Amino acid sequence: AVSFIVIENPTVSKIVFTGNKQVSNDILNALMDTTAGQVLNTNTLRDDVQKINSYYDKLGFIGTRHVQDIRIDANGTVNIAVKEGVTVVEVDVSGNQVIPKPVILATMKTKPGTVFSGQVFNEDLNAISSLYKDAGFSAVVDGSPDPDKPGYVDVTICEARIGAIEIAGNGVTKDYVIRRLLRLRPGDLVSDARLRRDYENIYNTQFFK
Repeated sequence: AVSFIVIENPTVSKIVFTGNKQVSNDILNALMDTTAGQVLNTNTLRDDVQKINSYYDKLGFIGTRHVQDIRIDANGTVNIAVKEGVTVVEVDVSGNQVIPKPVILATMKTKPGTVFSGQVFNEDLNAISSLYKDAGFSAVVDGSPDPDKPGYVDVTICEARIGAIEIAGNGVTKDYVIRRLLRLRPGDLVSDARLRRDYENIYNTQFFK
């Protein structure tokens, strides 16, 4: 006779989360199919872990495996340790000449000591773009976490400058006559005020519609 003696998994008494600050316990519990009062099923628990990790990824908390550890006590308590994301160590801004770095950093929610969130960081990039727009300048703002240095975030700003000035539509007036009216030169920063000033200088000649 071969006798198989089995010990079933304990009945889940409660689920305890630690380390979560950005996402509440209620939301994490709602993501899980494992609930108090049922016999623990390890397959279901594994699926729950994947759902929690995916949820954090969708929120933009990237760079780490979010469920760090699971411990099941004899009394049925399921302890789940969560690491929400990588803590920001430093934010590096490059390419800016018009707006000082302290002003740019002040507009950002991504700061040293906070947990990095891709969603929040994208909002920061849009805020920097708006900062340039409000100042009357054009700029392309990009950035990303440094893959080789966890916790370090790079922000790259490309301020728009004049590459070349082409004149078209003038059949009688020579190009050099129009160019004498322009204050903008190749290499200058593009700004709404400077473009408007040159436009007015050309229009005030009353040579053109």
